[in-house]
Order: sequence, then structure tokens, then C-alpha cells
Amino acid sequence: MNILLRADASAKTGGGHMGRCIALAQELGARGNLVEFATRADDRLGTSILTRAEIPFRILDCDDDWQSDAKATRETAQASDWVVVDHYGLDDRWETQIRKSGSKILVIDDLANRRHDCDILVDAGRAPGSDAYRDLLPPASAVLLGPRYSILRREFRGRQQRAPRTRKKNILVFFGSADGSGLTIPVLEALDGVDRRASLNVHVVVTDANPRRRQIRQLEGVIVHENVPNMAALLSGMDMAIGAAGSTCWELACLGVPMVTVVTAQNQIQVNRTLREAGASASVGEVDGILDGRLRETVAALMADDAGRRRMAAAGRALVDGHGATRVARAIHARALPRQRSLA
Repeated sequence: MNILLRADASAKTGGGHMGRCIALAQELGARGNLVEFATRADDRLGTSILTRAEIPFRILDCDDDWQSDAKATRETAQASDWVVVDHYGLDDRWETQIRKSGSKILVIDDLANRRHDCDILVDAGRAPGSDAYRDLLPPASAVLLGPRYSILRREFRGRQQRAPRTRKKNILVFFGSADGSGLTIPVLEALDGVDRRASLNVHVVVTDANPRRRQIRQLEGVIVHENVPNMAALLSGMDMAIGAAGSTCWELACLGVPMVTVVTAQNQIQVNRTLREAGASASVGEVDGILDGRLRETVAALMADDAGRRRMAAAGRALVDGHGATRVARAIHARALPRQRSLA
């Protein structure tokens, strides 16, 4: 099959949408499908990520509105059996236009705040059995809910063996490719109160898209990792991680890395709740949890609680097994039918 994936990544939106679509594209490609991305030219982080991943893509000639986006994508999708869309700015109006190319549609979402015209919808943060999409989808749509459908890259599937423990604990701070919320430095400052030099190796991941990367490089006592080629290998060596309640949390859970989460955007609320209720994370809520001392206290308590971290690690592994991309790919193949090109 020919499959087109529509996603963007930018300093404002981060790289999560693009990252999970790349993971799905790699799974679909391994099954013999031809995959290609469609993305906007002004979202340069996205084109950079796709170039690095060596995945073919087309630049959409469109403005920042759903109508011109739909027109450009529809023209690009003429030969596509499926279009996968992961984009908060697009809804059933866009999808109905894409259907005119004869393509089936899979939507990746985690907001449940708008209607969709799709064949399959995936929401890894929503509990199985949730009726959140009941009035938002056509009756025949398949709905794949829950962390078992979290779409991770193939490198996470083997659940890499955790690196040997050192006397010092390793803690990772990562707020996404661009750190659009600018929280890395405030978190590092908050960690100064956890006797960092005596008990912690503090690691930070930055990419070229992070506007504060030079400042972070100059911080004393911080181990900086830039443009990491294999996140699974790095994460497997961590005793704990601090970051936004986004897609990286599924990777941490899969590897059994305890985490402290911060909600930085609306789409993270449900993910944060799911992780916390499963016992796979501790949350300090929104950004004020960093500034009022809750983050420092939470990290210090978890670092002193070896049994608690083991329980959190086990809960994460029970929640996410790393095979979500396989399940989604199977669902696509199960609903694949001969293309019926519309005359509209």
C-alpha cells in the first residue's frame, strides 16, 4: 500500500507528532508499504527530523488554514491508500476533503475535542472503553484506545537491558525537541536543592531546535546530550526522568524508568492522569509545581525511596510493552480495501 503521513513539527508545537508518525512509518515500511510524509515548509524542525530519519517527504504548498492545507494534501494523496494525520489544527472538514482522493484515513489524537471523519482513530492516553469520542466519529470508525497503542520506535520494542547502576543516581531532564515551554533551566535550578553533586548525575537532552541549548551547555555539573541518535539506549541508563507529560513518557514507561511529570499543554492532561493513576509516574501538576518547591521535594523523596522507584518502574512496564506501532499497523492492514476513487 501507499501511505501518506501528515504531521508537522516546530519550535512551538514540538516534535511529538512527527516522532510518533515516524515510528508508525517505520513499522509500516518494514511491512512492505511505501510511506511518505507531507509537511509544511515553515515548520523547519519537521523537515530536519525527517531528513535525519531518512524518510521521504513532500513540502505542502499551502497557507496556515485547513482549506488550503486540505487542497495541497489531497493533491499529494492522489496515489495513497491511506492518509495518517496527527495534527491538532485539522478536523473532519479537512478529512472529508482528503477522502475525495479515495484514501482511507487514520487519525492520531489525544484531545477528543473535535469531530473526525476517519476509518481509525488512535488515542494512547485515553482509557480503553472511554466514550470520549462517541459523538465525534462516524459509527463505523474503529477506535484504538489506551497505552497498548502508544506508537514507539522499533528500538524500544526489545526493552533494552538497563545499564549497570552507579553509586550516583542518573536523572534525565527533557522537555521535548524544542523545549517550547522553556522549562529545562528552571528545573535544573530547582534540582540544586537536592544535593546534586553528592548524589546525582544530571543529564539533559537538547536538539538544534532548542533556542537555549548554548546556555544549557555552559551550565556547571550538567551532562548534555545533543541530537541523540538512540533515545532508548540513553533512557535505559536513567534512574529517573523529569519532563513534560507527552509522548516521551510512553518511552520511559516502556523501559521502566520512573518519572516526574509536568503538564505544559492541554493535550498532556489525559496522558498525565493515565500515568499517575497507573502508578507509573509522580506529577507536580502544571508549571507552578516547579517554582513552589513541589518538584524538588518530589524528586528528593523518590530518590530516597528505592522500593517506590521499583514499583513505579514495574507499573510503567505493565502499562506499555512497546508494540503499539505493530497493533496500529495491523489495524490499518485489517481495514485495507481496494481504493474507490470519488468522482467528487
